Amino acid sequence: MDMAAYRVSISNGDAAFHVATGGYDNTIKLWHLIAGKSAGGRSSSSAKFLPGGAPLLGHSADICSVRFANQTKLLISCSSDRTFIVWDPIRSCALKRVGPLTKYARSCCFSSDDQYVMAGFSGGLVGFWKILTDGEEDSAVQSITVGRDSTMMNAGRAVPFQFLDDTNAPEEFLCPITQEIMREPVVAEDGKSYEKAAISLWFQKHDTSPHTNLPVRSKVVLLNLNLKALISKWSLLQERTASEA
Repeated sequence: MDMAAYRVSISNGDAAFHVATGGYDNTIKLWHLIAGKSAGGRSSSSAKFLPGGAPLLGHSADICSVRFANQTKLLISCSSDRTFIVWDPIRSCALKRVGPLTKYARSCCFSSDDQYVMAGFSGGLVGFWKILTDGEEDSAVQSITVGRDSTMMNAGRAVPFQFLDDTNAPEEFLCPITQEIMREPVVAEDGKSYEKAAISLWFQKHDTSPHTNLPVRSKVVLLNLNLKALISKWSLLQERTASEA
């Protein structure tokens, strides 16, 4: 959930905040948040939500994050379908869809000047993309390109980012479901290792192997201690190499 910095006028003349919510139904819903008023016209502690536009449809999996821009009337969302979308929340339409990416984005936001969108990935990875518009505040996003700078300025200091293309994790370290480096690898009946949380969620909804798509007789999983040790050793080596660079 997020609330825009701007206000919109609604039919009765009141000014309302734009609010966006997203969840497991793959849909982003827009709302108008109206602060209550007392009899004297002053603001009160009461508030109400009203539908604030048509549902935003474009993702094919659950919504992980929604964020409004800081200075423009734009909205960004990311989903488990490995895409992020920049929306026009006023017109309830998609402006630009990026992906599917090689990794699953768990969070997203705009930079303070709204010239970049950023997405956060597990494992400490952050990607950022440049937004190109025609210069108008409410203009459509013309293109989004992958940034190539090694740093991005934030609050007056350079913050290093690790790009998605810089990852070289062995394939066996990646969960077949999330395609991300595993933290708690477990072995399932099919002999494959999965991230514990991912395979547990899978078995809540399926009676099949995510690898073979065949029925499983048991949903019991065992911690893969050897693989966890290998991943930890590899991660430490990557951190040491990065610190020496």
